[in-house]
Amino acid sequence: PAMRLRTQLSVTLSAVILLPFALEMLAFAWVLRGIVAEVIENQANVRTQMGTSVVELAAAQGNLDLLSHVRWLWDDPDTVNYAYVVDARGTIRRHSDPRFNDRPVSEWDAAGLASQALDVERPVFSGADKIAAVHIGFSKAHHEKALRRAWERFLNPMLAAALLGLGLSLVLGVGLAAYMAARIRDLVQGTQAVAGGDLSVEVPETSSNELGDLARQFNVMARRLKVIDELKDEFIANVSHDLRNPLAAIQSFADVLQGGMYGPVNERQMGALEIMRGSAKRLHEMVENVLDMAKVKAGRLEVEKKPFDLNELLARSVSLFEVSAREKGVELSRDLPPASFRALGDPQAVERVVSNLLGNALKFTPKGGRIELRAGPEGDWLRVSVKDTGYGIPAKDLPRLFRRFERLDVEGQRDRKIAGAGLGLAASRSLVEAHGGKIWAESEEGKGTTFFFTLPREKA
Repeated sequence: PAMRLRTQLSVTLSAVILLPFALEMLAFAWVLRGIVAEVIENQANVRTQMGTSVVELAAAQGNLDLLSHVRWLWDDPDTVNYAYVVDARGTIRRHSDPRFNDRPVSEWDAAGLASQALDVERPVFSGADKIAAVHIGFSKAHHEKALRRAWERFLNPMLAAALLGLGLSLVLGVGLAAYMAARIRDLVQGTQAVAGGDLSVEVPETSSNELGDLARQFNVMARRLKVIDELKDEFIANVSHDLRNPLAAIQSFADVLQGGMYGPVNERQMGALEIMRGSAKRLHEMVENVLDMAKVKAGRLEVEKKPFDLNELLARSVSLFEVSAREKGVELSRDLPPASFRALGDPQAVERVVSNLLGNALKFTPKGGRIELRAGPEGDWLRVSVKDTGYGIPAKDLPRLFRRFERLDVEGQRDRKIAGAGLGLAASRSLVEAHGGKIWAESEEGKGTTFFFTLPREKA
């Protein structure tokens, strides 16, 4: 069975924590073993030489100058502090310090000099009888110096072991972090794609642990959302298509009634008909936007490009919003070049884009504000802009502007409950891009927003 993520984390973290400690302990044990072995070897050498002297002493039957047999010890005062031979009666026969020759060993003990050394005793036997003992006092300072030398010699291997353990721990830790980060990054990117409207995304299912389970469930969710989204689009497109004819009839009859074809219309009735006509027009625009979005998703959005007078189209668009702007108390102006600029595109599609932008600006510009429509050449392109002094859009929300069914929670929309389906800007982007142009927005919260789009110019 596959190792679960919790088990992987537990094993890896345990290894990261324990591996350097274990390697350090192994290195320390190895170093300590070397130090002890060196000390034992040194003492063994001394004892071997001392044993030789003792054998010579036994052979001499105690009549030789005992100190001459241990003189080699005193030749290295840094190693040995003292050496003496004491007989069975407790009398020091020979001592490296002549003051204690032929003196009771108790006097030597009372002097306290033996406490400054490590005393090693070697008995001397004659047959089964102990006839003497050889005492050698090894220098404590010498032992400490030897230990320091041994420690210094073995310090590098210990550091190497510690660094090796640390390196392996880092490799394990970084490897686990990279593995988890890659899986989580896949999920984050998939989530961002779904949030942006791309329901065809799938994240890699590369493991059998909890992250793999999460990736599989994410893909199942994305596939189900895609099916639901397709059903929704199909339903909305069908309903919108069925609404076209009734809306056209409402608009036509409103125009006929306003024209007095069925008799005179008083001022109150005229106002009601104007509201009916305007509402039908807005609903018709919404239906057209829905149908455009449906064509975009199906890959069937086409525009019929032909030369047309952009100035004339923009002037006509502004005139359609003049009454609404005046009633709201918003100044609506246009700044168009005197020369006639001919664009290459679908006039109806471009007019819908301009209407969407002007209508959007009028929604979010409070009483006393201004809206300005401008146009001008930009190389082989014509650039159109709609600038307002409305509520503005936070910089973080600008990337979401042109997503379908996206309504930003800006100040004006919250306070005034401004209605909208969130389709106008998405449809406008699709129509502009179908012409090969681009559309974007610049905004400063509290000061207003400017929308730009470009169209190809008619080639001379």
